[in-house]
Amino acid sequence: MADSTGNVVVVFVQNNGSRNVLYAVSGSPGAGGVGPVWRSPVPIDGSVAPAMDPGSGSWDIGLSVAPNGRAYATWFTIAPCNARTYNTVASSCHFLYGVSFDGANWSVPQLISDSPRTFGTAFPRINNNGDIAVVYDGYLIPGTSISNQRVTVASRLNGQSAFSKVLFSDWALGSYVYLGKHVDAGIDNQGNIGWTA
Repeated sequence: MADSTGNVVVVFVQNNGSRNVLYAVSGSPGAGGVGPVWRSPVPIDGSVAPAMDPGSGSWDIGLSVAPNGRAYATWFTIAPCNARTYNTVASSCHFLYGVSFDGANWSVPQLISDSPRTFGTAFPRINNNGDIAVVYDGYLIPGTSISNQRVTVASRLNGQSAFSKVLFSDWALGSYVYLGKHVDAGIDNQGNIGWTA
């Protein structure tokens, strides 16, 4: 994805010989007649390996780039379930992580939430200030029922350490509502979050 001046951020998964790694590479346009400048790829997942979507075979990586070059990437990993996750009896659950780019450096990855991720991947949004909103597949209560899954947004203003989460208890995900296809969101430079559905 590119910012308003043509700077580009790309994220991708590649196996390093022992595990799948999430990498990022950024580039800047050159002056007239001069080629672009690409920086070397850097690992950004902090050893939290991305997990492939078991249904589609894709990585379900989310990426948002603000007009001033800030970026935010999300991905899912697999880790043991516990008494507070969407599934309390399975051996493994999906967890959503995110990492931010300030135009020069990537942050340490941060856990956003566990997520059943049945009806679409997460969709991050970032503004020029570094405020973040992430739309993802949340749930009402721990358990395995598909009927528990709801549209959820996690948000964090730049400088805050934790995400605030809003679960739309009457906005169910299911056969006719999919993240990215029927639900999307944006965040302006004042940190206001807008929805489309």
